[in-house]
Amino acid sequence: MSEVRLRVLIAGHDVDTVDWTAALFAGFGAEVAKAYTGRTALELALTSIHDVIVLDLEMPDMSGYVVARLLDFTPMPKRPLVVAVSEHGQRGDRYRCAQAGIDLHLTKPIDFSIFKEVLACCGARESRTQLAKGHLTILTELLDGFLRMAATFLRLAHTTSNPQSRARLSAKADRIRQVVRSHLARTPALCAGLSDFVLKDAMDRALVMMGADKGNIQLLQPSGELTIACQRGFNAEFLEHFGTMTIGDTSSCARAVRAKTTVVIEDVYVDEGYANHRDIASRAGFSAVTSTPIIESAHALGVVSAYFQKPHKPHRAEILRVEDCARDTGVLLQWAAH
Repeated sequence: MSEVRLRVLIAGHDVDTVDWTAALFAGFGAEVAKAYTGRTALELALTSIHDVIVLDLEMPDMSGYVVARLLDFTPMPKRPLVVAVSEHGQRGDRYRCAQAGIDLHLTKPIDFSIFKEVLACCGARESRTQLAKGHLTILTELLDGFLRMAATFLRLAHTTSNPQSRARLSAKADRIRQVVRSHLARTPALCAGLSDFVLKDAMDRALVMMGADKGNIQLLQPSGELTIACQRGFNAEFLEHFGTMTIGDTSSCARAVRAKTTVVIEDVYVDEGYANHRDIASRAGFSAVTSTPIIESAHALGVVSAYFQKPHKPHRAEILRVEDCARDTGVLLQWAAH
């Protein structure tokens, strides 16, 4: 019995890019249709069944946003995975994509091998116990993109007062959860599960945003204790010392959880509250720490902390970025638990 070919629609105003991308998908074994205008893309999407639709957002006659929104509000026998491609990758761009019903937002320039993993979201089921490093990087990039969109759908759902919009946005996030879980189940080398992937992704994002040397994420347990769930760069001695902390402690992580706000210790050797932890700070090689609580629906779930080798005062923009990352992490941890 022959394998069913996945059906893909490629839409964009640049003929060469559309043709090249279509050839790429065909090389991956897909059955491909092409559209060079937004109106043609909409017509093809409504008159034929597709597994994946790749939209250029900047089509002049009808933008990818409009095409996606019209598709999202039209009953269809099979709901395609809608992937947007654009030159803009800020949070505001993801919010526009989410509002239009787009499932995944990829920012140019793109490593086009990521499209092979996009196809796997709709068809492949084989287990992959070993992956080359480059392939693992591409897969991680794809799943990171799905997490960003899931967080955007969830945060929009929390802020809308319209029950229908809330249900639509939540359903989008649910679909992404199913896609990501499927990928993770097939690639056990990547992480232990969805919650683990959310934590690792948050840790890596926070370190990049803060330009930090080391970091950890602690989760708040029902007992009122903070336990390390993810870390980068620390040795066994540090992990033993900070592995379990009470929220009444004077460490930056406990203070952040109590206050439900970011706590910055510019120099641990000057901050009096950190006196009990200076010895371990010296041996672990850090002099400053910034801790940001992970909060969802007004409840503290944990804290993400970034550590610096030298005394350090983060810029306000860095704090705002890591707080946004922590908000994403809060909604994603709840989402991953279902």
